Amino acid sequence: MLNHKIIIILSLLIVSGCSSVISSTGGADDNTKTMLKGIDISHYQGDFVSELASNKTLDFVISKATQGLTYVDAKFEGNWEALKQENYIRGAYHFYDASENAQQQALHFINTVGDINAGDITPIVDIEGASLSKLNSSTTKQKIDLVEKGLLQLLSDLQLHYGRKPIVYTNYTFAQKYLINTRFSDYPLWLAEYTSEKQPKIPNVWKERGFKIWQKSDTYKLDSTELDYDVFYGTPHQLLN
Repeated sequence: MLNHKIIIILSLLIVSGCSSVISSTGGADDNTKTMLKGIDISHYQGDFVSELASNKTLDFVISKATQGLTYVDAKFEGNWEALKQENYIRGAYHFYDASENAQQQALHFINTVGDINAGDITPIVDIEGASLSKLNSSTTKQKIDLVEKGLLQLLSDLQLHYGRKPIVYTNYTFAQKYLINTRFSDYPLWLAEYTSEKQPKIPNVWKERGFKIWQKSDTYKLDSTELDYDVFYGTPHQLLN
């Protein structure tokens, strides 16, 4: 009888442990988690960040920093500093150009953004259809190979410099076609998937891991400005780690 009780207790402990692992995976159907609200911005929103001082409905703001080898978003420097002054959790992203050298793109981001501290979101790399716009003459297989080689190099260089794994921003359709190497699952996913459903479609590579940040809409209105709307299910500490 004693052995039977021990077995039951051990079984309960195992089930409990499994449940905690499942609930730690990013997902909108986990109602036990805090939901943090955010937006992402670039020069297209002008001086919108200056208007956020009186708006405390948001928890984090992600700003475009760089693109390709030389482009710097005209509003990045001001946005980056203003977000720090207003005590927002802030993040910076690089728009990846698959036709240009990945290592040089990493250096461009690093030289532009500088330090990313423990209170900032880890570096983010945006890859989507426009990232391949200069590769029109390439076959799908060639594009996949270029994306895998270049993007993995860029992510590795940023991780080496900052000591933190970068986040990959992409959408479901693009990921299903081009981000099919399982090595990409080593990196957290910021998923653009616009739906009214409680849970977005997760690209195959990230099925088990789930998403970290979900961009739920690109038509979010805030103070009459149309923005991308993002959510994170968890605490500020979890968002930063």
